Amino acid sequence: VKELFFFLKLQKKIVEDIKMTCPDKIILVDYPGFNLRLSKSLRAFYVLPIVYYISPQFWAWKEKRIKYIKKYISDLVVIFPFEVPWYKKRNIKVHYFGHPLVDLYQKKPIKNKSVCVGLFLGSRKQEIKNHSPVIKKVIVGLQKKINDVFFVIGSLKKENEPLAEKLGLKNNYKIVCDSFQAFDES
Repeated sequence: VKELFFFLKLQKKIVEDIKMTCPDKIILVDYPGFNLRLSKSLRAFYVLPIVYYISPQFWAWKEKRIKYIKKYISDLVVIFPFEVPWYKKRNIKVHYFGHPLVDLYQKKPIKNKSVCVGLFLGSRKQEIKNHSPVIKKVIVGLQKKINDVFFVIGSLKKENEPLAEKLGLKNNYKIVCDSFQAFDES
């Protein structure tokens, strides 16, 4: 709530900028709380294509908000293969792009590890806070079932050691901040 005026002002500025520049197409990326409201504002005066990349995860929560996609978005670009049939079943024009992190982290396995699990908790503090308890349960479950499990934590900050500790990881993890670091031989 304390950020409400900031986001309202930002939305107004974006709409003004779009009116001034008259683009041929608008591409919204992620952040459904902001971008769905923005798309509604844009549709009030524009009929140009609005593409949404990294669709809201309606299949996981708040499915009723799919009405915004139907009403305000021209094309939806998704990152998970299962999303295509899910959205098509709901009569949404959808395209599969793939997850941008898959190519980065699936190049080569960590040496001498029986199972390597990638953990991507998100980039925003609220995402990390909300995802951490669920991820910790998954980690505990995997550690009980697999003797030699290793975790790679994708993070924006190298100094995320407290997060690893909070997740219950001791020495069976590595924090990576780029595509090359995860796959070195050490």
